[in-house]
Amino acid sequence: MKSKLILAGVLLSAPAVAWAADQFTSPSGYQIQPAKGWRTDKSGIVNTDVALLAPTNNDFAANLTVKVLPIAENETLDADKGIGNDIFPRMFKDYHLVSQETKNLDGVPALWTVSTYHTVQPALSLRMRRVEAIKDGVVYYFTATELDTNKSKSDQAITDMLKSIKWTKPAATSDPNAVSI
Repeated sequence: MKSKLILAGVLLSAPAVAWAADQFTSPSGYQIQPAKGWRTDKSGIVNTDVALLAPTNNDFAANLTVKVLPIAENETLDADKGIGNDIFPRMFKDYHLVSQETKNLDGVPALWTVSTYHTVQPALSLRMRRVEAIKDGVVYYFTATELDTNKSKSDQAITDMLKSIKWTKPAATSDPNAVSI
């Protein structure tokens, strides 16, 4: 009984994430709720649909970026899993795949990957969480990066933001000759 009370106390004492006032709704067909204090950058930085940026910590800001791309021919979650597991170790120093599983993102199958890696300049140990979903001919990449030593400060905010993702209808095409099927 005592262990159940301790566990309940830990769960109740876990910090709740405060939400920013404005939810981000993308014309690309999803919405996400940024954590309070995180900045929403819609400028297209590094070819993103949106970048959500935490306050800077030691010159690094935990971030969650979203890229939305048309699906490539024969692209599947399984095929992308293989490509990512091949490319990331060559891109990042000391890349380590922590976990990878397929589970739903608001009812759509998605590939959830957690990994760690190091950068050289500046020397940082980072943790990356990447969620990839394919919906309606589009690939959505939700990628969160944080200092691996700083998980306690941004981990819950990132987890809650990923859980907040909901699918919306993509904006109507501006092509008057387009046919929807």
